[in-house]
Amino acid sequence: MEYAIIPAVALTTVCVLILMAVLLYSKSSGSAVQMQHVSQELERVVEGYRQELGNLLNRPALFSGELDDKSRSQVFENFYQVSNNLGYEADIYILNQNREVLLSNRWEPPSFLEVEPGVSWGLLGSMARQPGEVVIRLLDPWKGTATGIALGMAAADAQGGRGYVVFVISGGCFQPVLDRADMQTIITDRFGWVYASNNSNFINSSNQVVPELEQAQRYFSYEKHLYLVSRQKVYGDVFGIYVISDIQNIIFSLASSGTLIITALILMTLWVFISSKKVTEKKTRDFYCILEVMERARRGNLESHIQIESNNEFRFIADAYNEMIASLKQQMENNQKMAVLVAAAQNKQLESQFNPHFLYNTLENIRYMCSIEPSIAQKMVYSLSNLLRYSMDS
Repeated sequence: MEYAIIPAVALTTVCVLILMAVLLYSKSSGSAVQMQHVSQELERVVEGYRQELGNLLNRPALFSGELDDKSRSQVFENFYQVSNNLGYEADIYILNQNREVLLSNRWEPPSFLEVEPGVSWGLLGSMARQPGEVVIRLLDPWKGTATGIALGMAAADAQGGRGYVVFVISGGCFQPVLDRADMQTIITDRFGWVYASNNSNFINSSNQVVPELEQAQRYFSYEKHLYLVSRQKVYGDVFGIYVISDIQNIIFSLASSGTLIITALILMTLWVFISSKKVTEKKTRDFYCILEVMERARRGNLESHIQIESNNEFRFIADAYNEMIASLKQQMENNQKMAVLVAAAQNKQLESQFNPHFLYNTLENIRYMCSIEPSIAQKMVYSLSNLLRYSMDS
């Protein structure tokens, strides 16, 4: 039994492991494709707006507040053309060095721009400390809603005026890129604050990714589920992208299927073993029955017959043996009858040869006695006549 089931169980286990490896590889390939798509899209959009920042700073009198309507329209036209080309909408804010909004596509400036001159915290403070460099920040990420990416630069325009240019890209714009039913995708900043996500399973109440995800390796367990994680830094470590695939169902389904198959193999092997044992016992019994009858026949007892109730090859052997014994007995009876007939024929032949000689010799003796003892010859003739009469009657 063990020699039959061990290879089957081993083969089943190997097949389940191979199938698991194929499915996990498929999941990993899908995660890699999603990671590449999201990272390329994020880098394309951020780089496109960063280049537009540089183009705006080349305009004269950008921060002086002396832009005429045509120049304003040209600024908005170029900005919306970039937005349309990139496929992601954004808001534009141009501020002078006193942090007053000079130009915007929104009626009300956001709260993060309402910072007094000289205050060094927030986005404007970072821009003031790094003039001429693009500063990228998430806006109020702890709020968890309406989070956006702010790209800003503090610089001077072509006429020497100083100010700030800020673009704000809403996180909702990236939602179509992230929406995949079979994967969870999260975009964060370098501190783990979430910019955009298609699922909140791995985001805590502070709108940050959970520590388990930050410390996770390729595979990690979270809330009794097993996940496949892909992680990548984007745009000079400014952003982090997580692609998480739930592989719990794959593992559970394959384990359940393997267990069911192995259980079925064990049950089937047990059934085959029991059935084979019964068949073997029955055939062994029939075999010894045939041997016993043959042993009797070897000792001269031809009256025994083989009785096989099973409908198998031993039944055909038994029927053939019984027919052979019956034919043998019939042949023996025929041989006995033939022997009797042969003996009778031989007797007749001997009699047919004996009678003429006997009669000739007897007549010669009678003739001889007639010459020397007539009375005895008379008695001999009488006895001969009686003998011939008896022979004719029998």
